[in-house]
Amino acid sequence: MAVKNTPQKAWSEPLAYESSNLFEIGCDPFEIALLPMIRALAHSCLDPKAPNWLSVYARAEQQFGSRTGLPLVNGLAQITVSLLRIKADDLQILPSSESIESEKVLPDERLILLMIHHMRRNHFIAGYDFLMELLLGEVDDELLEQAHSFANRHSCGEQQPRSHKGIIGKRLRLVPTVNKN
Repeated sequence: MAVKNTPQKAWSEPLAYESSNLFEIGCDPFEIALLPMIRALAHSCLDPKAPNWLSVYARAEQQFGSRTGLPLVNGLAQITVSLLRIKADDLQILPSSESIESEKVLPDERLILLMIHHMRRNHFIAGYDFLMELLLGEVDDELLEQAHSFANRHSCGEQQPRSHKGIIGKRLRLVPTVNKN
């Protein structure tokens, strides 16, 4: 049996992903809500005619409240600016005008969401792998720190311990009452 010699792809070559469906990549509703913000932040940096960041901050404050929304956009803005610094025009992001109704997710958007998804669940190695794939094998300490800080600030929390019966915490007991009617 003859073995065909096919050249191996170098790490620096992008992996060929087609666009994905937003609801099939495994992110929770909170992470799905981040995508339009990431798109708007990226395009406000790339296009001087695009709406500025204030609209993104206002939407986040309206959606999540000021206590969560404003730090959320601040963390996303730091990540987005670092990604643009590293990848520049190679960052694949849909225009924010198309993103509101779109369920389509480009490869870089998918990797950003999966990185955030895993890091928020304290799966830092998996998140790091998605970051490495996004950056084509290069390590950027500043971006890694920003992603880690964002994940800690907006963590999903520790998993709740479960008893062998699948009950979380104490049991709720029903107390029968006597109806005096």
